[in-house]
Formats: sequence, C-alpha cells, structure tokens
Amino acid sequence: TLLDGNNFVLEFGVESGDEIEMNITWSEKAVKIKAVVMRVRDVANADNSRVYNIECVSKFFFESMKTKISRSVFGKLSDIAKDIYSELTDETVIHWEPSRNKQKLVIPYTRPTKIMKILANRSQSSLDDTTMFFFQDSKMNYNFASLEYLTKVAEGKSILQFVYNINDLNINTIGKARRIETFQPSTISD
Repeated sequence: TLLDGNNFVLEFGVESGDEIEMNITWSEKAVKIKAVVMRVRDVANADNSRVYNIECVSKFFFESMKTKISRSVFGKLSDIAKDIYSELTDETVIHWEPSRNKQKLVIPYTRPTKIMKILANRSQSSLDDTTMFFFQDSKMNYNFASLEYLTKVAEGKSILQFVYNINDLNINTIGKARRIETFQPSTISD
C-alpha cells in the first residue's frame, strides 16, 4: 500500500509488466528488491494524496504467467530446471543444489512454475536419498534445494535473532518490557 502525495502512478504511468526497484531500510540494514508490477489496484483519494496498492511479483513468476513450455528433455533434473529458469529471468539464485538423478520427461504445454514444482518433487538430493526439493522465492531470490541441503548450508548461522528489552527495570508496563529492542534478519544468503 502506497500513500502518494505526488501523483507518482499518474505521472510515471506505472502499469502491469513494469520492472521496479525498492530500497527498504530497517535496523540500519538496507535491502534492494527488484520486482515486476502485476497490477495497481484499490486506488482511493485521500486528503491531498492518493492511496493504492501496487502488487509485485518476481520476474520469473510474471514471465511464467504468460509462458507455456512444451518439449522433450533428458538430463539431471536440477540442470533441466536451471535451463528453464534461465530462459525466463536473470534473477539471482541463492542455492541451487545439483540433483543426482537423471530422467527423460515430456513437458506438455505447461507453465514454468508448475514444471519447476514437478522437477523439484522428482529431484534426488546430492547428500542422501531425499526426493523432495523446494523451488521457492526467498527475499526475491530463488532456491532449488532439498531441506537437508538448506539445513547444512545454514548450520551455525543465525536465521533470525532478536533481543527483548527486559533488562530495563525502569519500564513500568509489561508491553514495553517485552518490546523487541534489536532485530537481526537472516545472514544465510549474504
């Protein structure tokens, strides 16, 4: 949801398919997120401004909505998945675990997002006999990996860390005492 006092949407003509970049800062850490506008909706007038929602998705997801693939393929499932992914986007990948099994598949005129789920479900981990991979979006970057692989990558790293403000004896309400004093997001993909 965006409160716009400068008529940004009307002046710049933001519409479906436009690529945008957002810089978000919290806890003194800045994150740059690239996305594609899916639609602008719920436009409402407020005092001297407009309020609206800009719904955004990843470039891969947006391209998948208007693309269907039909072909016969053979090879490692992770390689097939990476080829399909690379055809539609140049977005960063965080973790792409090589699968150890090969298959021959006929892809019958299907959306890439559905194909990726099928390939992920059939892929066998390079670490053990696990046959369940994840193809997911995380911080606008994708993962194609097994849970075991992601657990190994995260071992010893902080996933989410926060500190309550309970050491201050001068706080007179329990709500203030339980307020989060510091928040540190994941460092796994850094």
